[in-house]
Amino acid sequence: MKLSVIGRGIRPWEHLTLAGLRALKNADVVLGIEPDNGAWQALSQEFSLPAIKSIDFLYRDGATDSENYKAFVAFVADVCTQYENVALVVAGHPRLGVSVSQWFSSNALPADIEVEFIEGISSFDAMFNDLACDPLEKGTLVVDANRLLLFNYLLDPAVDTFIYHVSSVGNVRTDFIDCTRSNRLTWLARYLSEYFPPDKKIVLCKAANKTGDDAEYVEITLDSLVENSKQIDPGTTLFIAGEKPKQLNPKFLNQLRSSHDSAAVYC
Repeated sequence: MKLSVIGRGIRPWEHLTLAGLRALKNADVVLGIEPDNGAWQALSQEFSLPAIKSIDFLYRDGATDSENYKAFVAFVADVCTQYENVALVVAGHPRLGVSVSQWFSSNALPADIEVEFIEGISSFDAMFNDLACDPLEKGTLVVDANRLLLFNYLLDPAVDTFIYHVSSVGNVRTDFIDCTRSNRLTWLARYLSEYFPPDKKIVLCKAANKTGDDAEYVEITLDSLVENSKQIDPGTTLFIAGEKPKQLNPKFLNQLRSSHDSAAVYC
């Protein structure tokens, strides 16, 4: 028995990889939580794929993440006993922010079920492309909001920062219908104010998940983060552009300059 956890990208009609397509064609059954059924119907017709069977009925609003994930794992494990090849489609990349993938990797399934993870274009890929920034140019921090606050990670204002899951700060429950009811944004705003001035420009990045939708990027200031809570949904990531570095290593700078002078000799 084999389970293929397939990242369908942010926009499946554009982002589904060839590896993902092959796994879907080979699957006896395809499971997933898919908001864009129209796109999947078109993909199924074009590439002769099995119809996707929704398992969103397992996702309970207000339940904890672990409760929802346990329900997913139990259901998928049961399906795997009925079919030889099962495909589970997840949004984005199965290793980025899709915690259920970690459950499938941690011996939660019977040993006789082989599990593979097939990459997809992640929300991170889409964001740094839309924002026209190279994650290596300034350096980049990608972090979960709750882990940032729980472990008191140090921030460096000189690097680009992407903070995921800003819709559930201080909340372990899955409030996808109204994420504002338990979102403790004041914790995040207070923490960020230790590193950035109140008028620091930040961006609320909202992914496009359905055919015809465009990604939305809303620029606000740090001191208005809490009052803009209504603009945050479960797919929102907070982006903070890195500032000009305030220090450098002069010895290493001389090393780089000397290497340039040496290279010029051979030109």
